[in-house]
Amino acid sequence: MMASLVAIMASTAAVDISRGFVEGIAEARMATEFRVLSQSLRRDFAGSLPESRSGHPKRWRLVGKQLVSDTELQLCFDSQLDGTANWSGSDRIITYLLDTDTKRFIRNDSVSGNDFVMAENVSDMEILIDSGVISLWFEFSVGDWQREFRFATSDLP
Repeated sequence: MMASLVAIMASTAAVDISRGFVEGIAEARMATEFRVLSQSLRRDFAGSLPESRSGHPKRWRLVGKQLVSDTELQLCFDSQLDGTANWSGSDRIITYLLDTDTKRFIRNDSVSGNDFVMAENVSDMEILIDSGVISLWFEFSVGDWQREFRFATSDLP
């Protein structure tokens, strides 16, 4: 009887310890995914996408943004050096969107045509533009764990 009591207590302790490890892994994964996502957003909202260090300083300047839906944001980078968002094939359009089927946050570059998965496990997202601030709110979920993150930056002048 004493041996079975010790075995039950040991198994209970093992379950509690492993639950803490799993929660820590889920928290770390969600935080890492948001960190990668926010670095990409920071780079794009910084104002320019130079092709090389010796490229023209005004080429690929951020000149416009448009909110396509609650889960899709487009940024326009000028190619013609005129400082206006033409939203045409010559301008570089960066599209951020949430694919709700795969729960992936994707960045598309119209010049290269590449889609990059910036984050996985994004269960919900909302984009708000208000009072000179652009806010992107993300909800990540891994297993039973959920966490919300917010990215905010000043609106374009």
